[in-house]
Amino acid sequence: MKRRLFLVPGVVVLLGLALFTVVFGPPATPSAVASMACFAVAGVVVLLAGLRASAAVGPSPVPWYVFAGVGDVALALGLLVNGAATVAHGEDTLVTAITVVASVPVLLFIGVDYLRGGVHLDVSVLE
Repeated sequence: MKRRLFLVPGVVVLLGLALFTVVFGPPATPSAVASMACFAVAGVVVLLAGLRASAAVGPSPVPWYVFAGVGDVALALGLLVNGAATVAHGEDTLVTAITVVASVPVLLFIGVDYLRGGVHLDVSVLE
């Protein structure tokens, strides 16, 4: 039942996207569209990981941790695209670069490990 904790980040990401869109309007640049699409995918699949133990994709069931892994990878890609666009435009260069360099590899590691079924991280403790 600890898997239900994935509902929290899924809801937070989706509500954050909705709030951002309401306040600032829809994304106007291709990098903003790409990062928001990555964040939306991350929110939806992490939410799905918290809701279902497995979901049928085609003829076979896919376990929850695969969705959590896809969500972590999508979140990392969204942060990378957003950070690269921010640095390219010369806004908050040092803070953004440090945040992206620190968080993206960690999210990618966790996401890929979840996709592999928890080789380094024990996914069974969350079931």
